[in-house]
Amino acid sequence: TGGEGRYDFPTFMARLKFYEDAIISILQDHVTTEVPEIILVINGDMIDGQLNHGAEAGQHNTVFSQFYGAGHAIAQFIRNIAVHAPAVRIYNTVGNHPRWSNQHKMPTTNRFSNMDLVLSAFLEALTKDIGNVKWFLDQQPFARFSVFDFVFQALHGDTLRGGDKAMGIPSHSAARLISATTSLCESRGTVAPHYYLVGHMHRSISLPTAKGSFIVGGGFVGLDGFGLSMNFTPVPPSQTMFFVHPKYGKTATYEISLQNAVVTDEKPYTVPGNFPVE
Repeated sequence: TGGEGRYDFPTFMARLKFYEDAIISILQDHVTTEVPEIILVINGDMIDGQLNHGAEAGQHNTVFSQFYGAGHAIAQFIRNIAVHAPAVRIYNTVGNHPRWSNQHKMPTTNRFSNMDLVLSAFLEALTKDIGNVKWFLDQQPFARFSVFDFVFQALHGDTLRGGDKAMGIPSHSAARLISATTSLCESRGTVAPHYYLVGHMHRSISLPTAKGSFIVGGGFVGLDGFGLSMNFTPVPPSQTMFFVHPKYGKTATYEISLQNAVVTDEKPYTVPGNFPVE
Protein backbone atom coordinates (compact mmCIF):
# COMPACT_ATOMS: atom_id res chain seq x y z
CA THR A 1 0.00 0.00 0.00
CA GLY A 2 2.95 2.35 -0.56
CA GLY A 3 3.56 2.64 3.14
CA GLU A 4 0.20 4.33 3.66
CA GLY A 5 -1.74 1.42 5.16
CA ARG A 6 -1.10 -1.08 7.91
CA TYR A 7 -3.39 -3.68 9.41
CA ASP A 8 -2.38 -6.66 11.50
CA PHE A 9 -3.39 -8.11 14.86
CA PRO A 10 -1.41 -5.62 17.01
CA THR A 11 -2.96 -2.77 15.00
CA PHE A 12 -6.44 -4.23 15.51
CA MET A 13 -5.93 -4.44 19.28
CA ALA A 14 -4.54 -0.90 19.48
CA ARG A 15 -7.52 0.45 17.53
CA LEU A 16 -9.99 -1.55 19.61
CA LYS A 17 -8.48 -0.11 22.80
CA PHE A 18 -8.55 3.38 21.33
CA TYR A 19 -12.23 2.87 20.49
CA GLU A 20 -12.91 1.61 24.02
CA ASP A 21 -11.17 4.62 25.58
CA ALA A 22 -13.09 7.00 23.29
CA ILE A 23 -16.46 5.45 24.22
CA ILE A 24 -15.70 5.69 27.94
CA SER A 25 -14.42 9.27 27.58
CA ILE A 26 -17.58 10.32 25.74
CA LEU A 27 -19.84 8.68 28.31
CA GLN A 28 -17.96 10.22 31.23
CA ASP A 29 -17.02 13.67 29.92
CA HIS A 30 -19.46 14.62 27.13
CA VAL A 31 -22.83 13.62 28.57
CA THR A 32 -24.66 15.40 31.38
CA THR A 33 -27.47 12.85 31.76
CA GLU A 34 -27.43 9.19 32.69
CA VAL A 35 -27.13 6.85 29.73
CA PRO A 36 -29.58 3.98 30.43
CA GLU A 37 -27.98 1.47 28.06
CA ILE A 38 -25.27 0.88 25.51
CA ILE A 39 -26.31 -0.86 22.28
CA LEU A 40 -23.50 -2.55 20.39
CA VAL A 41 -24.12 -3.69 16.81
CA ILE A 42 -21.61 -6.25 15.56
CA ASN A 43 -22.23 -5.86 11.85
CA GLY A 44 -20.09 -8.51 10.19
CA ASP A 45 -16.60 -9.03 8.75
CA MET A 46 -15.27 -9.26 12.27
CA ILE A 47 -12.61 -11.64 10.97
CA ASP A 48 -11.15 -11.90 7.50
CA GLY A 49 -11.92 -15.59 7.07
CA GLN A 50 -10.58 -16.91 3.80
CA LEU A 51 -11.67 -14.19 1.36
CA ASN A 52 -8.47 -12.76 -0.12
CA HIS A 53 -9.73 -11.07 -3.31
CA GLY A 54 -7.42 -13.30 -5.36
CA ALA A 55 -4.25 -12.29 -3.50
CA GLU A 56 -1.21 -14.45 -4.22
CA ALA A 57 -0.11 -14.25 -0.59
CA GLY A 58 -3.14 -15.16 1.47
CA GLN A 59 -4.17 -14.41 5.04
CA HIS A 60 -1.24 -14.80 7.45
CA ASN A 61 -3.43 -15.92 10.35
CA THR A 62 -5.42 -19.13 10.37
CA VAL A 63 -9.18 -18.80 10.71
CA PHE A 64 -8.93 -20.30 14.19
CA SER A 65 -6.28 -17.80 15.31
CA GLN A 66 -8.39 -14.93 13.97
CA PHE A 67 -11.48 -16.26 15.75
CA TYR A 68 -9.70 -17.05 19.02
CA GLY A 69 -7.62 -13.87 19.21
CA ALA A 70 -10.40 -11.52 18.18
CA GLY A 71 -12.85 -13.27 20.49
CA HIS A 72 -10.76 -12.78 23.61
CA ALA A 73 -9.89 -9.18 22.75
CA ILE A 74 -13.46 -8.14 21.94
CA ALA A 75 -14.84 -9.90 25.03
CA GLN A 76 -12.50 -7.79 27.18
CA PHE A 77 -13.60 -4.67 25.28
CA ILE A 78 -17.25 -5.51 26.07
CA ARG A 79 -16.42 -6.19 29.70
CA ASN A 80 -14.66 -2.81 30.03
CA ILE A 81 -17.45 -0.70 28.52
CA ALA A 82 -20.24 -2.62 30.29
CA VAL A 83 -19.45 -0.99 33.64
CA HIS A 84 -20.38 2.42 32.23
CA ALA A 85 -24.11 1.80 31.72
CA PRO A 86 -26.85 -0.09 33.58
CA ALA A 87 -27.51 -2.32 30.55
CA VAL A 88 -25.79 -3.45 27.35
CA ARG A 89 -27.65 -4.91 24.36
CA ILE A 90 -25.70 -6.63 21.58
CA TYR A 91 -26.98 -7.49 18.10
CA ASN A 92 -25.22 -9.38 15.32
CA THR A 93 -25.23 -9.73 11.55
CA VAL A 94 -22.76 -11.71 9.45
CA GLY A 95 -20.42 -10.50 6.74
CA ASN A 96 -19.07 -11.80 3.45
CA HIS A 97 -15.42 -12.28 4.46
CA PRO A 98 -15.89 -15.12 7.01
CA ARG A 99 -18.60 -17.01 5.13
CA TRP A 100 -17.98 -20.48 3.75
CA SER A 101 -16.55 -20.54 0.22
CA ASN A 102 -19.72 -22.00 -1.35
CA GLN A 103 -22.09 -19.44 0.19
CA HIS A 104 -23.44 -16.36 -1.53
CA LYS A 105 -24.49 -13.00 -0.16
CA MET A 106 -27.41 -12.52 2.22
CA PRO A 107 -30.09 -13.75 2.60
CA THR A 108 -28.86 -17.06 1.17
CA THR A 109 -30.34 -20.10 2.94
CA ASN A 110 -28.46 -20.90 6.18
CA ARG A 111 -26.16 -17.93 5.70
CA PHE A 112 -26.21 -17.55 9.49
CA SER A 113 -23.82 -20.54 9.46
CA ASN A 114 -20.88 -18.18 9.21
CA MET A 115 -17.71 -17.59 11.24
CA ASP A 116 -19.05 -14.19 12.29
CA LEU A 117 -21.92 -15.85 14.15
CA VAL A 118 -19.55 -18.47 15.57
CA LEU A 119 -17.44 -15.57 16.88
CA SER A 120 -20.49 -13.84 18.39
CA ALA A 121 -21.57 -17.07 20.09
CA PHE A 122 -18.03 -17.37 21.51
CA LEU A 123 -18.25 -13.77 22.72
CA GLU A 124 -21.61 -14.47 24.33
CA ALA A 125 -20.06 -17.38 26.22
CA LEU A 126 -17.05 -15.31 27.31
CA THR A 127 -19.32 -12.53 28.66
CA LYS A 128 -22.10 -14.65 30.19
CA ASP A 129 -20.99 -13.74 33.72
CA ILE A 130 -21.62 -10.01 33.11
CA GLY A 131 -25.11 -9.53 34.50
CA ASN A 132 -26.03 -6.39 32.54
CA VAL A 133 -25.02 -7.72 29.10
CA LYS A 134 -27.73 -9.31 26.95
CA TRP A 135 -27.14 -10.87 23.53
CA PHE A 136 -29.69 -11.25 20.73
CA LEU A 137 -28.44 -13.92 18.31
CA ASP A 138 -30.67 -15.63 15.75
CA GLN A 139 -30.72 -17.02 12.21
CA GLN A 140 -32.16 -13.91 10.57
CA PRO A 141 -30.23 -12.15 7.78
CA PHE A 142 -30.85 -8.75 9.40
CA ALA A 143 -31.13 -7.52 12.98
CA ARG A 144 -34.17 -5.35 13.70
CA PHE A 145 -34.67 -3.76 17.10
CA SER A 146 -36.12 -0.66 18.76
CA VAL A 147 -34.58 2.06 20.87
CA PHE A 148 -37.39 3.92 22.58
CA ASP A 149 -39.95 4.32 19.74
CA PHE A 150 -37.36 4.29 16.96
CA VAL A 151 -36.84 1.17 14.82
CA PHE A 152 -33.35 0.20 13.66
CA GLN A 153 -32.39 -2.36 11.02
CA ALA A 154 -28.80 -3.61 10.91
CA LEU A 155 -27.32 -5.47 7.95
CA HIS A 156 -23.80 -6.14 6.79
CA GLY A 157 -24.21 -4.40 3.44
CA ASP A 158 -22.70 -6.80 0.89
CA THR A 159 -26.15 -6.96 -0.74
CA LEU A 160 -25.90 -3.27 -1.65
CA ARG A 161 -24.16 -3.35 -5.00
CA GLY A 162 -23.18 -0.71 -7.53
CA GLY A 163 -22.90 3.01 -7.05
CA ASP A 164 -19.94 5.33 -7.05
CA LYS A 165 -16.77 3.36 -6.32
CA ALA A 166 -14.60 6.39 -5.62
CA MET A 167 -16.71 7.68 -2.73
CA GLY A 168 -18.13 4.25 -1.95
CA ILE A 169 -21.77 5.34 -1.77
CA PRO A 170 -24.25 2.76 -3.18
CA SER A 171 -27.05 5.32 -3.21
CA HIS A 172 -29.36 3.47 -5.62
CA SER A 173 -29.02 0.17 -3.76
CA ALA A 174 -29.65 1.92 -0.46
CA ALA A 175 -32.77 3.60 -1.88
CA ARG A 176 -34.07 0.24 -3.17
CA LEU A 177 -33.46 -1.34 0.23
CA ILE A 178 -35.39 1.42 2.00
CA SER A 179 -38.24 1.26 -0.53
CA ALA A 180 -38.55 -2.53 -0.43
CA THR A 181 -38.31 -2.70 3.37
CA THR A 182 -40.90 0.06 3.80
CA SER A 183 -43.28 -1.75 1.41
CA LEU A 184 -42.77 -5.05 3.25
CA CYS A 185 -43.44 -3.45 6.63
CA GLU A 186 -46.52 -1.69 5.26
CA SER A 187 -47.90 -4.97 3.95
CA ARG A 188 -47.44 -6.56 7.38
CA GLY A 189 -48.72 -3.61 9.37
CA THR A 190 -45.38 -3.09 11.15
CA VAL A 191 -43.32 0.06 11.61
CA ALA A 192 -40.67 0.56 8.92
CA PRO A 193 -37.15 1.28 10.17
CA HIS A 194 -36.19 4.83 11.00
CA TYR A 195 -32.48 4.03 10.85
CA TYR A 196 -30.45 1.57 8.79
CA LEU A 197 -27.07 0.48 10.18
CA VAL A 198 -24.61 -0.90 7.63
CA GLY A 199 -20.99 -2.07 7.58
CA HIS A 200 -19.05 -3.61 4.67
CA MET A 201 -17.95 -0.37 2.96
CA HIS A 202 -14.90 0.38 5.16
CA ARG A 203 -15.89 4.03 5.59
CA SER A 204 -18.32 6.28 7.45
CA ILE A 205 -21.36 7.51 5.50
CA SER A 206 -24.61 9.08 6.67
CA LEU A 207 -27.49 9.75 4.28
CA PRO A 208 -30.76 11.39 5.39
CA THR A 209 -34.05 9.61 4.76
CA ALA A 210 -37.67 10.66 5.24
CA LYS A 211 -37.79 9.06 8.71
CA GLY A 212 -34.19 9.05 9.85
CA SER A 213 -30.84 8.06 8.34
CA PHE A 214 -28.95 5.43 6.38
CA ILE A 215 -25.72 5.02 8.34
CA VAL A 216 -22.52 3.21 7.35
CA GLY A 217 -20.51 2.85 10.54
CA GLY A 218 -16.92 2.87 9.27
CA GLY A 219 -14.26 0.17 9.40
CA PHE A 220 -11.17 -0.86 11.35
CA VAL A 221 -8.88 -1.51 8.39
CA GLY A 222 -8.51 1.77 6.50
CA LEU A 223 -6.53 1.63 3.28
CA ASP A 224 -5.85 -1.91 2.05
CA GLY A 225 -4.48 -3.49 -1.10
CA PHE A 226 -7.89 -4.24 -2.58
CA GLY A 227 -9.10 -0.67 -2.12
CA LEU A 228 -5.85 0.64 -3.59
CA SER A 229 -6.13 -1.63 -6.64
CA MET A 230 -9.75 -0.51 -7.23
CA ASN A 231 -8.87 3.19 -6.86
CA PHE A 232 -11.27 3.63 -3.96
CA THR A 233 -10.90 6.95 -2.18
CA PRO A 234 -8.60 6.19 0.77
CA VAL A 235 -10.31 6.91 4.07
CA PRO A 236 -9.01 6.57 7.63
CA PRO A 237 -10.26 3.75 9.85
CA SER A 238 -13.19 4.85 11.98
CA GLN A 239 -16.23 3.80 14.00
CA THR A 240 -19.47 5.71 14.49
CA MET A 241 -21.07 6.23 17.88
CA PHE A 242 -24.27 8.18 18.46
CA PHE A 243 -26.93 8.85 21.06
CA VAL A 244 -30.66 8.26 20.73
CA HIS A 245 -33.11 10.65 22.40
CA PRO A 246 -36.53 9.26 23.40
CA LYS A 247 -38.28 12.08 21.52
CA TYR A 248 -35.87 13.26 18.82
CA GLY A 249 -34.15 10.02 17.82
CA LYS A 250 -30.51 10.07 16.72
CA THR A 251 -28.77 13.12 18.13
CA ALA A 252 -25.14 13.65 19.12
CA THR A 253 -22.89 11.70 16.76
CA TYR A 254 -19.18 10.95 17.05
CA GLU A 255 -16.99 9.63 14.25
CA ILE A 256 -14.11 8.11 16.16
CA SER A 257 -10.93 8.15 14.05
CA LEU A 258 -8.96 5.01 14.80
CA GLN A 259 -5.87 6.10 12.86
CA ASN A 260 -4.71 7.86 16.03
CA ALA A 261 -4.26 4.53 17.83
CA VAL A 262 -0.62 3.73 18.58
CA VAL A 263 0.79 0.19 18.59
CA THR A 264 3.03 -0.37 21.62
CA ASP A 265 4.91 -3.32 23.05
CA GLU A 266 2.37 -3.54 25.87
CA LYS A 267 -0.66 -5.46 24.63
CA PRO A 268 -3.97 -3.84 25.64
CA TYR A 269 -5.82 -7.17 25.78
CA THR A 270 -4.79 -10.66 26.86
CA VAL A 271 -5.05 -13.58 24.44
CA PRO A 272 -4.41 -16.81 26.38
CA GLY A 273 -2.59 -19.78 24.94
CA ASN A 274 0.08 -19.70 22.26
CA PHE A 275 -1.92 -19.65 19.03
CA PRO A 276 -0.03 -17.31 16.67
CA VAL A 277 -1.75 -14.11 15.54
CA GLU A 278 0.29 -11.62 13.52
